[in-house]
Amino acid sequence: ADCMVLYSDGLSEAQGPDGMLGVDGVAGMLSSCDASSADGALGQIMDITACSYASEDDVTLMVVRRR
Repeated sequence: ADCMVLYSDGLSEAQGPDGMLGVDGVAGMLSSCDASSADGALGQIMDITACSYASEDDVTLMVVRRR
């Protein structure tokens, strides 16, 4: 199944202990997510970012999975 993730710059610009998450950090996070369901992947991304990263910007995130 295919999975597509759309996100705003608030996610990639979120600050963590090692600096900004960045596009590479988002890609690494996505590669470790379970994409068997859109809800599951969305929940994992939100859990990781809520615990480890701070954003002063709004964060928009959409996960779409094709069966």
